[in-house]
Amino acid sequence: MNRYMPLTGHDCTIPALLIDTQAPLDVLHDAAAHRIRAVTQLLENIAFRETLKKTSKSGEIRLSHELNG
Repeated sequence: MNRYMPLTGHDCTIPALLIDTQAPLDVLHDAAAHRIRAVTQLLENIAFRETLKKTSKSGEIRLSHELNG
């Protein structure tokens, strides 16, 4: 078995992520959790920017409501 196993969950012919098969499970879990947090923060940022665009177009300022709710 190769030490690095390519992630092949999509139709790309060149793997962008390699999994170290000899890494401890807690390290793999931490790496996966970090990647999920990064993507979640990116998506939240994009959604927040869209909210800002919509509120600025309508002339309303609702930033405190958007941040709290």
